[in-house]
Amino acid sequence: KNAEYVTLEGEVASGATVYPGMIVEETGTTSTAGADTPTVQPVSSIEKIGESFRVALPPDTPPHANDSDIPIQHEYDAGEHVEYAVVYAGRVQNALLADGGVLVSSSDADVSYDGALGTNDDGTLQLTTAAGSVLARAREAVDNTSGGGGAGGVDAARIDVEVV
Repeated sequence: KNAEYVTLEGEVASGATVYPGMIVEETGTTSTAGADTPTVQPVSSIEKIGESFRVALPPDTPPHANDSDIPIQHEYDAGEHVEYAVVYAGRVQNALLADGGVLVSSSDADVSYDGALGTNDDGTLQLTTAAGSVLARAREAVDNTSGGGGAGGVDAARIDVEVV
């Protein structure tokens, strides 16, 4: 993808799990030896207004020890550090499309090219019509109305989006 972004590091908030491609929000800070580290979690609001496009990135190196994930499927648990990006407008980035089975309307997970996308309350994206909630536009058609996408620990589907 051609995403250009500012890379940040955060600590996953207590009780949260983050997967690469999830839209994350900063919820506070954790004191460290240097500068305070932001705490992050999957965006917790449906069609959140005024949110920045902050997306969790895969680890730079493959997970190690007894973790057998491939990097794009790696789960970051509470207390672990995650690299995330604030993506510039006009850039294409891979993200997660919601499982239609958990949405108010499953059709919000059937996305056509150029569909307007906003947040779901689990860090994924869904079709949106709420003013001020559009984070990105689909750069491919993806149908995840019945779930089964298998990505991100929430049965999401991967989708390429252009950040607005």
